[in-house]
Amino acid sequence: MDGELSTGTVVILVVIVAVVIAVMVVVQGRRQSAYQESKRSFSRGGGWHRFPADILAEDWSGGPFRPGRDGYASDVNVAEREGLRTFFLKYVYLTTDQIMADGRSTKKEHLVVGVDLPASLPEVALERGVRAGIGAAVGSQDITVGHPEVDGAWRITSSDEEYARALVQGAFAHALTAPELRRGNLRLSGSTLVWWEKGFELTEVLGTVQRVEPALVALARAVPADVVRRYGTEPRPLLPLTGRSGG
Repeated sequence: MDGELSTGTVVILVVIVAVVIAVMVVVQGRRQSAYQESKRSFSRGGGWHRFPADILAEDWSGGPFRPGRDGYASDVNVAEREGLRTFFLKYVYLTTDQIMADGRSTKKEHLVVGVDLPASLPEVALERGVRAGIGAAVGSQDITVGHPEVDGAWRITSSDEEYARALVQGAFAHALTAPELRRGNLRLSGSTLVWWEKGFELTEVLGTVQRVEPALVALARAVPADVVRRYGTEPRPLLPLTGRSGG
């Protein structure tokens, strides 16, 4: 009948789709193998070691985390820098905001790099390129700190304006201008300072970590001592100190 595909055409289309899927699987497998091989060398040279287990992250909150959205952290790697624990990981959550053709939820991936501080501090978020047209987070307010290069580049939000101004001054403000930090967003929550960007591109992850981690450590070490004394409380790191099952 007019408008209907012939049996032969349908078969050809099915074969083409199957071949495309097979090629994609092979390519992804090769990329994954190349990434793992590169990471072994990267880890030996940088003192990184694999965290014992994946981590359920359903109770993690604040960007980029989505509490209650089937979030988890995988490929978790930790190291020590100048007495501070650093890490990088792949954070994934599933969302029904976009449904795939077969009805499955969409998987959203992020590269997260973090540094643990010796004390917990009130939350402050620093986002790139989103100052115009977006309201402050719930319970927070937009804050300027009087540093033109920082105020022009970062949208700073916190529920405690006095604290945020005290934090983002001097060496900390200077460290924020590092070009290595510009591609992502930053948040200080609990005793962990995290940097993240959307996506987890296997060919770029290690290079990004190599650039970002030293700048993030420098930012962590620039937290003013008087701010820690005034606002610091018991450490509450994002990652547990030892591995636990991820489910």
